[in-house]
Amino acid sequence: MLPKMLRKMLRKISVVSLFLLASVFSFAQAKSRHFELDYSFTVRITDSGQAARRVFPIAQSDQFQQVKIVSKSGDLPVKETSEPEYGNKLFYAHTRQSDKTEYHFSVKYDVVRLEHLAAVSAKPVPEKIWRVFFQADKLVPITGKPAEIAGNR
Repeated sequence: MLPKMLRKMLRKISVVSLFLLASVFSFAQAKSRHFELDYSFTVRITDSGQAARRVFPIAQSDQFQQVKIVSKSGDLPVKETSEPEYGNKLFYAHTRQSDKTEYHFSVKYDVVRLEHLAAVSAKPVPEKIWRVFFQADKLVPITGKPAEIAGNR
């Protein structure tokens, strides 16, 4: 049997430990945000009677956010697909012959975002990714005025 004084001390330590654990848990709970996101847009068609197709991204869940699609709608049927190179999920809508001057789309998400603090990753970026994301293309010049503005050398 433990001495009475030692039992009291252990009880106090247990109560303090439970209090600290509850505090940490409530602190972790406070570091999240819950909201609904309404992603709506309009596509204007300039070539009436022509085929029209639209692709737009689907918000994804990861270790820092949980995303649920509440609803999706559009003037054209909206289907889920993914692009093969990176596996990103997308919505796709198309028509062989546009009969409107505008098409409206909307996706409603239920989102829980978790706070995360991260230093710069010590993990090196794979060469393949580095080449793909840091090479010039018609929309991303890496020389001339854009490079000057960005401070590239």
